[in-house]
Amino acid sequence: MKEIQDYLPKKERSFLSWALNFIAELDTMRERLDFPTTVFEELTALCHDFDEKLAIADAPATRTKAAVQAKNGSRKAFDKRLWKIVAEYLTHNHLLSDPDRDNLGLPIHKTSRTHAPVATNSPDCDVDTSIAGQVTFYYYPKGGKQSSAKPDGQHGAELAWAILHAPTTEWNDLLHSAAGRIRN
Repeated sequence: MKEIQDYLPKKERSFLSWALNFIAELDTMRERLDFPTTVFEELTALCHDFDEKLAIADAPATRTKAAVQAKNGSRKAFDKRLWKIVAEYLTHNHLLSDPDRDNLGLPIHKTSRTHAPVATNSPDCDVDTSIAGQVTFYYYPKGGKQSSAKPDGQHGAELAWAILHAPTTEWNDLLHSAAGRIRN
């Protein structure tokens, strides 16, 4: 099962193969999905244009800088329009089943949420007071090195404090607290 991601293949031949399959499969279900004929024809034309320009740019006899630029421009236009068409007509189409999505090469939506793993330890932190009037906390995995990545299983932190005459080791003595999300 594909997760939500960039499901369009990066390599041009793989992308063309994916697109030809997508168009062929979409053609078999257009009527059932009430997919507009004009949009389907536009998609088919963009695919045909990319196919022609790819063939010209790939052939040693016709491969020129202009041919490669034309192929790249065609791919970019096809990609951009394809994303919009999928988002507008297919992503949230209740008539499109999971097998349909799989046949089209589209991601299958999850039906349940995945729970984040429970943290097994609290993160370490460094404090930066180099800017007047601002205190910045940098969190990182316990015993690890500081990085901008959020520690596994961590989504936020709570800071507790109090202004006291002497240091304390009791949580109950810390009268103020604030919670915040750990950003990466």
